[in-house]
Amino acid sequence: MASLLGWVSAFLDSKPITSPRRIIEWQHWARKKLDQGWEVDAVKKRIRDSWDEWVARGKVDLKPLEPELQNALGEVFSMAQDGSTPEQCAVVYRSLARQYPERQWLADWARRWELMGEKWRPIS
Repeated sequence: MASLLGWVSAFLDSKPITSPRRIIEWQHWARKKLDQGWEVDAVKKRIRDSWDEWVARGKVDLKPLEPELQNALGEVFSMAQDGSTPEQCAVVYRSLARQYPERQWLADWARRWELMGEKWRPIS
């Protein structure tokens, strides 16, 4: 089991849009499948296939960020750290989503900012 969880971690860590939370979620999923009697190779295949499916459906944006977009995202991070509300950050993400419509994740992240509401606080 430990080798499978390590494999999941290494596989997802090599992807451009992963996070520690996503890795843990997939490790839990893999553990459940093993508990249900799946073979290790079947779990690995399903994870690989899932990744390929996400890429094929356009859910994964593998293109490098345009310099202007990268700067704008850095500015939103600075805004958030300087005390801007999640709603203000969401407005910027929505604006960026209109400027870069092929970057579907911008609208997704705008929605995430909105859902944070009062729960989010900058790290001090």
